[in-house]
Amino acid sequence: MTRGSKAQALAQNASHSHSNTYINCDLRYFNFDFLVEKLGYFDVIVMDPPWRTKEDQLQQLQQQNNSSLIFPNKKVNLEYDTMSNKEIMNIRVDKLSRKGFIFMWILSEELNVAYEMLNSWGYEVVDQIIWVKLKDTKVHIQQGFHFMHSFEMCLLGYKCPPGEHVEYNSKVSNNIVFADVRIKYQKPEELYEIIDLMMPGAKKIELFARNHNLRPGWFSLGNQLGEEFDKWYNLIGCNNCTNSISLGIKRYKAKRQPNYDLCESCFHNLELEKEDFFEMNNQVDEEVLHYYHSCHKCHSEPIWGTRFTCLDCENVDLCEACYDANLQSDVKFHDINHNFVGIEVPVLNNTLPAHFDKKCGSCFQKPIIGVSFGCIQCPTLHLCQNCYFTKTPEEMKSFEGHKPFHNFGISAEPSDLESKSYKCSWCEVSPIQGTTYKCENCFNFYFCEKCYFKKDSFRLNTSHSHKFYHNFIPLPQSE
Repeated sequence: MTRGSKAQALAQNASHSHSNTYINCDLRYFNFDFLVEKLGYFDVIVMDPPWRTKEDQLQQLQQQNNSSLIFPNKKVNLEYDTMSNKEIMNIRVDKLSRKGFIFMWILSEELNVAYEMLNSWGYEVVDQIIWVKLKDTKVHIQQGFHFMHSFEMCLLGYKCPPGEHVEYNSKVSNNIVFADVRIKYQKPEELYEIIDLMMPGAKKIELFARNHNLRPGWFSLGNQLGEEFDKWYNLIGCNNCTNSISLGIKRYKAKRQPNYDLCESCFHNLELEKEDFFEMNNQVDEEVLHYYHSCHKCHSEPIWGTRFTCLDCENVDLCEACYDANLQSDVKFHDINHNFVGIEVPVLNNTLPAHFDKKCGSCFQKPIIGVSFGCIQCPTLHLCQNCYFTKTPEEMKSFEGHKPFHNFGISAEPSDLESKSYKCSWCEVSPIQGTTYKCENCFNFYFCEKCYFKKDSFRLNTSHSHKFYHNFIPLPQSE
């Protein structure tokens, strides 16, 4: 995700009037002040937050009662990362606009929370738009928590400082829109048409945008923007039976033969040297970026997809394309006899120190991974390695109370905040008795022994970052 100086460079070159302009970023850490400084305030904000449903509460209740029959058929499975209400509310949407409108898509169950959020950002809820979903000219019925659902609601918020006014055209549309359901997460085009009629020529920004929302005249922010997020999954076929290897079916990749893959059935039925193949679980149903790792050959950073790490060399990683290219090339850029391991899901911070208690004052990354730089005179100011070496003295002045002549200390040791008293992230028992299982791919995510052996049936999303395909390691029991 784009952060820090990369985001600033994009903002400096952005045009909000003639092209599809976007920044791929994590909105929780994005510097809205800098964006407004370069582009000015926006008149219209559209946002479709990745709300977290009541599914997690229901799953927890079922687990506590040891029953799968409580409230049957009420689960709503969402195939994207979700955010808690607190995470959404903490996004500084208020900084983007002094006056104007906000259009926020909500879940019916979060209506009261949505009102609270809009009020906290300085908006008064003045209306709503109801999208009645159609499919093949009929009302489209979907699963809900209490009732079946056939519509979505978009709240309209308005704010304006005393003594000022907002110019807009009223009564340009009915507040009910009948529109077809299209691809996942895509809202009706009619909303954008309504906005253009209400405030022609306005400065508009969309938060949590996706590629299908990018449009001329809009500025878009989201964490899945760019060509790579349209083409992140390569459909791989078995070189023996020629059938495609579907997600969830193990894939076996040859270590010494370029671009040669076998499905699970062919791998077990053929007479092969099994150690000549990488075994891939092939369960990852979304793009994977290996942050803090660059390809030794093409220098792409982060590495996208499966990362191949040399066990015989220090700090040598290859993307899959370069791994295969090395096998094909007449002039090898790396010894093909070296042992490699294929890593599908990046291990969290992977030998780099993690500073759990520190947040970068520039790009807002938390925890800081790698070396942390802390101002000795400003004890609350910490910078990640990237921001420390890319910030100019003038940019350093933006930190409240910080002076250019202040000194920085270096911390390369991880902060030891992981208590020996762990809490299960599923059943919430604390402290965990017996073996504790720690997720290698999430911060502070643990299972007790009982929940660990049931985790495959959970397919849980109690944390927006945790996925069912993540790896767990047992922690040593404290004495």
